[in-house]
Amino acid sequence: QEQRRQQQEREAALKEQLEQERRAEADAQAKKVAEDQAKAWANNYIRPRVEGRWVQPPSAKNGLSCTIQVTTLPDGSVKSAHVVRSSGDPSFDRSAEDAVYKASPLPMPPDAKVAQSLRSFQLLFKPD
Repeated sequence: QEQRRQQQEREAALKEQLEQERRAEADAQAKKVAEDQAKAWANNYIRPRVEGRWVQPPSAKNGLSCTIQVTTLPDGSVKSAHVVRSSGDPSFDRSAEDAVYKASPLPMPPDAKVAQSLRSFQLLFKPD
């Protein structure tokens, strides 16, 4: 009887471990889907809004690019925008940061998980 009880406890512990692993895998998959949807939203809605407000400096030339780290509030307001990879041209970099601030508030998706993924993201700026 003691052996049976121990066996049941082992089986219950194993079932619990398998369930935890299944939940972790499902959570990871849901996060990946939300991140993919956030990238699509950023490309389809946020990027055009920001690029429409980007005044490229006269020094902007093909081959330049910079990456801006954008942090938003839940309503889409831009909390911060700063260069994480410089173009090497300070006026180009500053113009990209300015464009992000001018586009605030950014359009946010209705899905809360996707919106959460857009609380911090990066935009790449390249001249036309």
